Amino acid sequence: MNPLDNLADIAEPSSVNIWPLAWGWWAVISIVLLLVVLLFVIIAKNVKRNAVRKTALAQLKHANATNTLSVSQASTLLKRTCISYCGREPIAKLHGSQWVEFLFNSLKTSSQNKLTTEQLTLFAQSHYMPNPESNSALIFELTSTWLKAVDLNKLIAYKNEVGHV
Repeated sequence: MNPLDNLADIAEPSSVNIWPLAWGWWAVISIVLLLVVLLFVIIAKNVKRNAVRKTALAQLKHANATNTLSVSQASTLLKRTCISYCGREPIAKLHGSQWVEFLFNSLKTSSQNKLTTEQLTLFAQSHYMPNPESNSALIFELTSTWLKAVDLNKLIAYKNEVGHV
């Protein structure tokens, strides 16, 4: 007689289930979901924030493509864009050197070398020059450069700064 015949088989433990999750996994899932929601909110805010600028650039390109771009049209486009970000009160009263200073100061610091105050002054004074439409390429370049290089944070800060005065 073999003594091993009386031994029972080895009892295998049940497999480890993934469910219910440990508290650490719940924490990881919560953090990841929070980060995804936060990322979505930031992206949505930036898309909404840049919508006015994109629309202005599209209108500028359309006017340039149809050869209808004038100084007054470009200036109106810039004013409308600024009014969208800063409100009507602080922007509508700007003209001449104040308007040029505002346009220059609202550029990103790294982009202030792309446009000089002299270029912006010439642009602002073009309303009063005879036949200013002849420089539509220059008008397009100045306006599109400003729209691409403007610091939206500065525009919003200007709105808050003027609103508190």
